[in-house]
Amino acid sequence: MTDTKLQFLTWLNVGNTKKYSPAACIANLEEVSEYALSKKIAKVYFFEITDHFAFNKICSRLLSDNIFRHHLGGKTYTVFKKCGKLYFRFLKEQGERLSKLGLGEDLLKLPELSDMSENTAKKSTMIQTLPKKRTIADAIVEVLKNKQPLFTREIYHEIIDKGLYQFGAVQPLSVVYNTIKSNCLIECDDKHSNKKFKVVIVDGKNKFALSDFESSLNEKASKTENAVLLDWNDRIAINFQTWIIQQGKAEATARSYRDAMNFIVKNFSKDWAAAKNQANAILGLQYFYSLIKGNGNFIASNKVMHNAYIESIKEFYLFLSKDNLNNVQKRQVADNADTVESVWKWNGENDFTDTKPTVIKTKLSGEVLVKSWKDVLRYIYEYANKNYPKANVIGQKNSQEGLYSPCKLTNGLFIETQCSTKQIMAKCKRVLAFCGENLSDIEIMFQKKLEPQTKENDSNNAQLSLPESITEALKQNYYNGFKFDATAIRLLIDKSGITIDSAMQKTMKSVLYRRKDDLYFLLDSIATPQTREKIVSKADNFLAEYDAFELQVLLTLFESCLNKKIIRNVDDFESFYDFINREKVRFLGKSGKRLARSQNVKSDEVFSKVIKKTYEIIAKSGGYASEWDICEQLNAFSSELIEGVIKDYANDIIRTEIGNIPCYVTLAALNIPNDFSEVLSRVLNRITYLELVPTEDILHTLLSSEMGNNFKKEYGIPDNKTFRQLIVLYYKDTSKREWKGGIYTEVSS
Repeated sequence: MTDTKLQFLTWLNVGNTKKYSPAACIANLEEVSEYALSKKIAKVYFFEITDHFAFNKICSRLLSDNIFRHHLGGKTYTVFKKCGKLYFRFLKEQGERLSKLGLGEDLLKLPELSDMSENTAKKSTMIQTLPKKRTIADAIVEVLKNKQPLFTREIYHEIIDKGLYQFGAVQPLSVVYNTIKSNCLIECDDKHSNKKFKVVIVDGKNKFALSDFESSLNEKASKTENAVLLDWNDRIAINFQTWIIQQGKAEATARSYRDAMNFIVKNFSKDWAAAKNQANAILGLQYFYSLIKGNGNFIASNKVMHNAYIESIKEFYLFLSKDNLNNVQKRQVADNADTVESVWKWNGENDFTDTKPTVIKTKLSGEVLVKSWKDVLRYIYEYANKNYPKANVIGQKNSQEGLYSPCKLTNGLFIETQCSTKQIMAKCKRVLAFCGENLSDIEIMFQKKLEPQTKENDSNNAQLSLPESITEALKQNYYNGFKFDATAIRLLIDKSGITIDSAMQKTMKSVLYRRKDDLYFLLDSIATPQTREKIVSKADNFLAEYDAFELQVLLTLFESCLNKKIIRNVDDFESFYDFINREKVRFLGKSGKRLARSQNVKSDEVFSKVIKKTYEIIAKSGGYASEWDICEQLNAFSSELIEGVIKDYANDIIRTEIGNIPCYVTLAALNIPNDFSEVLSRVLNRITYLELVPTEDILHTLLSSEMGNNFKKEYGIPDNKTFRQLIVLYYKDTSKREWKGGIYTEVSS
């Protein structure tokens, strides 16, 4: 990703876009950029243009180009009108910022479009190679690195003697004092302050020294035996994130620190490489920070992200100072009385029931901690992309094309992560085989419960009960949820007067409902026993009839009987139902919906049964059936899910409207001729020969002429949407076509 694109993405993420997401803006500009390059409207990629005047000229040409509007579609055109304005505003603000930094107007003006690429590259190099001007504060820091604490006068003389700064002021000593004062810690500063200096009282007099953040790196480097600063990679990033979580911080905070370090190292890679030459990691980080802290790009990015980048460096320093760079990598998974650790067998049978991966070991990257099988999938793809150039094409460009839970890789492509454990490991094996990786060099450790929990165990757990005093304490003091941490347990002991040891905690976890955010609740605070019994009974009926049901449908039936503050959405309801149900079920996603299905039934079998019942309903209605009739008889599923299943599994059923009522009709009921595919190909070839645009009207006119009738009227095509769907279903030619903005145009594969 280019620097400009990264900066623009950062700029969007701080609230500069409301209607469209930052990712959607980037994707739109990339799509339009490719079109502009292909039509020679622009000479370079949009994110290589840094002058807002030049970009404005291109926008004007594009927005007045009718071919552009029809070629990419009305939606792309509409989104670009907004995203183009955002990028123009960003470039304008960037130009003003660079001007204020003193880079000069001559560096902001770009040449004509014909010379854009070459001169932009030269100008970018010029900006990067400008010498960094040392400030007074930098000179003071340089002095205090070797001697501290010092009086102001002593600091001033050291600066003059070493030629660290040339003063132009009449009273330079006052300038030094004021600089120290403005960058000096005071008692009200919090522990995260990034002030450079602090006051040290010696013999009753004030001297100045480097603050903890500036000096502690130097002070502790000599005391800490640590590994040399390494190449930043996924292993270190994940270990860093894991360590932050271990310090009691939230997962979202840990991810933000990890992402910030990813950004810093990636965008200042040359400085990071130079820092690796230091004796150890502490000194390396100190030297790295000294290189980037005066960089204009770093200062601006850190300001936009509200000081997050400096905070991440501080956290990484603490991580290094505790020798975690080595120790966390070598950390073994803690012993657990309920689990046994195993190695995944690439060429053997593996039982994934109640398993959780812990460590991936590779010869090239060492050990990496993982928390889920999705983490394993993402890591294997990233590992292949990094170490095998030919694997850099694995994935797809658009996250919206058939992906229900997309994950974006560092190469910009997307992969599907909503898979079973078996499917995930099959994908990993195929990727490694494609790269020619020796499978014996990849070792995946995972934990497995010694006695997999069954529904019989669940019923036994349900018979367990908590002491009445604990139940009352939870009702009165933890109606918003109880979390098993030391503080909460200690307070619960005080409230209930009962010792809560590990055995009691285990009983509590068996009886209480656990939400996905690790909060626990009494079942009676969510729903009455009668309501819970009705939910389970209704779900069992759905499973008996359809082998599956949609969770939102079940939630809608009982929503008024549930505590909405606890069961906030369908995700919470999924975990709640899984806790109280009697039969073992699996959960899956389809068309953006969550389903529960019987454990011994495959998802394709479920959808095939839905299609079979749909055919039966339509057949009984004479080839047409309203959407309402189908949903009434397939009452375990919503209309959106049924529509998605029909679209994916039944090519000869069309959704249409008859008298403003949504209906489904089979192609057989339309009596379309058997040779319609050949007729359609001939008509499209004729349109191409005549150099016409294949719009709906032209296509319908020529089809009617070819077949000797009014096509839509003859075959009862109720609207243009059904007409387009019918054309797609019957089009069998080799070249790929899609409907875009009412035009059935050819597209590249």
